[in-house]
Amino acid sequence: MRLTILNRIGLISHAKKDKTFFFIKNLIGRKPHNTDLFKLAFTHKSNTTNHRNNERLEFLGDAILDSIMSDILYKRYPYKPEGELTHYRSNVVKRSSLNKIAISLGISEMLIVAPKASISIRMYGDMLEAFIGALYLDQGYRFTYHFVKDKIVDALISEEDLTRHHNYKSKLLEWGQQQRKEIQFSEEKDATDEEIFVATICIDGKKSATGKGKTKKESHNNAAHIALKELGQE
Repeated sequence: MRLTILNRIGLISHAKKDKTFFFIKNLIGRKPHNTDLFKLAFTHKSNTTNHRNNERLEFLGDAILDSIMSDILYKRYPYKPEGELTHYRSNVVKRSSLNKIAISLGISEMLIVAPKASISIRMYGDMLEAFIGALYLDQGYRFTYHFVKDKIVDALISEEDLTRHHNYKSKLLEWGQQQRKEIQFSEEKDATDEEIFVATICIDGKKSATGKGKTKKESHNNAAHIALKELGQE
């Protein structure tokens, strides 16, 4: 009887220990080589144990995800101009989209935070990027590419979501009204390409961001998108 109880205790302990292992195995369809790498990807900076958290993996995953999405979009839309492809990519890698994807994949359930830390939905998107970084290190670029394509782009993102256009200029102007900031737009032709407009945004007389586009409207919108990111509003 005692041996049976000890065995059960051992099994429970083993199950807890391997929670990340089984989660990753079920998610990607194969065993991870380094489970600790994924545990690190799920560890928020509020958990200061050994001063290790997922920020470095988030940095790596952000770059890997951008690279993979650029490749997927370049091949999927062979006749779309650079500005359109950039917009489509931003629809996937923007924070609100990453948060939703992390929840859909169940990654949000794996978050490791300090006991009294408040949880923000933004943490989920950060975790997803860190997971992509860990997956790249653990399984390589080719496997990560197919995971992103099959499990994220094809499975979770509709054509409408991918190609939807956002009016970032209106959003920036609305923010300016709320904050009582004067926002001015100006544009000029690109010095190296007469078909491209370069828009400049000034907030309270100070240059904030620039953006390019095939039309004045597109350049304004792209510049507004960059400004919103720098302001922490996107």
